[in-house]
Amino acid sequence: MSRVPSRNMRTSLGQEGKQKHIITPSPKQIQDIKMVEKPIEEVITSVSQALDTFTSLVTDEQDDLLNKKENETPETSEEDEDDVETAEQKEAENYEDEERGDVFEILSAADGDDDDDDTYTAIEGSDYHTRTNNTSPDDEVKETPLTEGQNLREYLEDQMAELGLDGRETKLMRWIIGNIDPNTGLLQTTHDSKDLSIEERRQREIEVLTDSVNTRGAITDDEEMEKLLVMLQNHMEPAGVGARDLQECLLIQLRRKPQTQAVQTAIVVLTKYFKDYCNHLWTTIVERTGISEELLQEVKKEIQSLNERPSYGEDRGAVAPSVIPDFFVRSEFDEQTGEIHLKVSLNHEDIPELRIDSEILEKYANFKKRDEQKLSIDEEKRLASIEKRLRELANKSQRTLTEEAERQVLVKEMQPLQARKKLALSTEEQASYNFYRKDIEGALNFIDSIKQRFDTLRFTMQAIVNLQEKYFLTGDESKLQPMRLEDVANETQKIRRKEAQRRNPNIEITKLMEIKGYDPSTISRVKNQKYVETEFGIKSLQYFFDEGLANGEDAVATRVVKAKLQEIVNSEDKTKPYTDDQLLQLILQALHNQYPQLQLARRTIVKYRTVLGIAKSSERRELPNGQRRRSRSAATI
Repeated sequence: MSRVPSRNMRTSLGQEGKQKHIITPSPKQIQDIKMVEKPIEEVITSVSQALDTFTSLVTDEQDDLLNKKENETPETSEEDEDDVETAEQKEAENYEDEERGDVFEILSAADGDDDDDDTYTAIEGSDYHTRTNNTSPDDEVKETPLTEGQNLREYLEDQMAELGLDGRETKLMRWIIGNIDPNTGLLQTTHDSKDLSIEERRQREIEVLTDSVNTRGAITDDEEMEKLLVMLQNHMEPAGVGARDLQECLLIQLRRKPQTQAVQTAIVVLTKYFKDYCNHLWTTIVERTGISEELLQEVKKEIQSLNERPSYGEDRGAVAPSVIPDFFVRSEFDEQTGEIHLKVSLNHEDIPELRIDSEILEKYANFKKRDEQKLSIDEEKRLASIEKRLRELANKSQRTLTEEAERQVLVKEMQPLQARKKLALSTEEQASYNFYRKDIEGALNFIDSIKQRFDTLRFTMQAIVNLQEKYFLTGDESKLQPMRLEDVANETQKIRRKEAQRRNPNIEITKLMEIKGYDPSTISRVKNQKYVETEFGIKSLQYFFDEGLANGEDAVATRVVKAKLQEIVNSEDKTKPYTDDQLLQLILQALHNQYPQLQLARRTIVKYRTVLGIAKSSERRELPNGQRRRSRSAATI
């Protein structure tokens, strides 16, 4: 059932007692949100599109080239060349603070974003690195049957034309595709799924998608979003893409296969006994389904042939899309202090510096100046009255001294009014003025969105590095600390205040305290589909987030406990495997020195054992002397 009010409900607030209030963000806010969410390759595409859309938007190179051609002279002395070079350097240095301010002054309007504390400063002195290694040595994945240079998102969007979607559905489908993890091919949204059943988790995915679309002004409901998601799952390639979890991913692929007995049985097994299959409880599956050992082997072959990561297909001769990192983190040795520091930089080398075309800006400023001097309605009436009175006085053969004095006063008053009237814009000029104003405002908003993205991503990545410093220095996964969205949000507040103090050492304490960190929802958008290139390989930002387990006032990352669990099980005596209670005690003992106050429960061990695909002790036990466990053979379902 839809949670979004219908059109009738939204237009009559007094009909029902409770109404859901939907705040529609401004176009500028929507543009800022989208820009933060986009990975680097999509930002580059957006810049190219913006340069085609806004006439006044140019790159530094374009503007400098035009100015050079206009100002080019046959002879230039060395002294003049030095002056030109100095002027160009000064212009480049003052671009952030002066030119952009001049443009806004001409427009007589401030930035339309109310969230001014998010843009209080621009990053300066950034060192852009070139991309060196776009793949991690740890990545072992099947390659994608996509055309060279085409990523999963583009591949899916190319298939939308075959679905017969209207314009509205196309936009919603693009949003769903944008929430698909390019590495796994599974739907990826940010929500708390603790204590939820499989069906509840899947429904929650739909609800999060619906809410995210509604906050951007495109009103929809759960039913419509789920309908489009199912359409994507059933008709788009690669099979399994868009699934909300691994179980759904495998079932989608099986339902597309020819429905042989083995395939139909595999569907039953994954639908009803998915956990048993993940834990390799073959005896349990045989007993519960009543299938034969031979059919079980065929079922296993069918399931094992499926792709757990549907972003990667079966064609091993195709070119896999490269992961382009949005960030670089490098360690640098400080010779003065003898310490190693971590340096964060953004991959912005392919994003040119944008500015407003100086020639268009000059034309617009001239139009604006003339438009501001145009006569008001009262002044138009006054000028007409003066001209009428002067005509009356001119028609008199003789004027009295009083009338002559009146004429002189009126002429003196009329002259500036007539001069201003001559400056009035023609119809064609007024149209050009309106076009330039709208175009420059759009271009400025785009430039500001790029700058906001730069600030937001850099501060957020610096916060992640600060919280996970031990990992970035060593590459040791055991050094990764539990980290939530809220932790990163709080850290960004410290970083932004420190940056404000660096830029203005005399900043008032009241103004400093007004500087806030980013909202957790902003952090979530930053980490979505973003990658960082470290000295230990390329990692998804999602990799660094972990809720953690209680360890007194601190916490321990769940991956530490999982790694220790796997290690203990791998080294156990297979004829006498450990029970869950024994595993609990062994883990606590092994981690006691490092985490003396670690709190674990048996159910946590069971949960992690299931996630890691480790069967329970009775199923892990191997009989000595090659003996085999007896299992009941039953008829095929």
